[in-house]
Amino acid sequence: MVRSIANQEAIERFIKKVNDAREKFSLQNEPVPRRVRNSPSEHYHIAKSSRKSEDITAWLVERRGDPAFEDFLPQLEAHILGRVRGLAYNGDEHIFSDEDRRCISINDNKIYWHSMIRVNYTTFDVRREQDTINPLTHADIMVLLHEDERTHPYWYARVIHIFHVMVRSRKNSYLPFSSPTRMCSLYVGSGAM
Repeated sequence: MVRSIANQEAIERFIKKVNDAREKFSLQNEPVPRRVRNSPSEHYHIAKSSRKSEDITAWLVERRGDPAFEDFLPQLEAHILGRVRGLAYNGDEHIFSDEDRRCISINDNKIYWHSMIRVNYTTFDVRREQDTINPLTHADIMVLLHEDERTHPYWYARVIHIFHVMVRSRKNSYLPFSSPTRMCSLYVGSGAM
């Protein structure tokens, strides 16, 4: 009786070993999924949905004292106002009044995090290419400089966060807010952007 139980257990261990080997073999032979490319006409692509969101105020309280996030909210508001008003970014920061800042509102005070952004660009030999930026694995970027007085043509930065906010805006503080519009952004270090 003991011998047949031992035999049964040995057979079960052998079957498990075979099944594990089959599974490992099938995983090795599966084709590697191709990177999904977005439309070449889009400048960039960030996922439409995000599983992770946080209250901006609570998130900033957790980072109090960190110099990288010292002026995060005023910088974000200025960035959003510039984009809403269609102001071209030329390397200089635009100055906005408190009245101007009351013309935008971040819906539910929420920020939605993303893990990557895909950017389309044209190579030196005029071919279209796409690159993926991920703050954890591929965070360093280089962009064309907008200032003429410098001799070096690029800005270098490290992407700290990729996110979007839902923004409601209005022309002046006496008009009602528009419906929320999604605004994607990168938060970068080194003061380059």
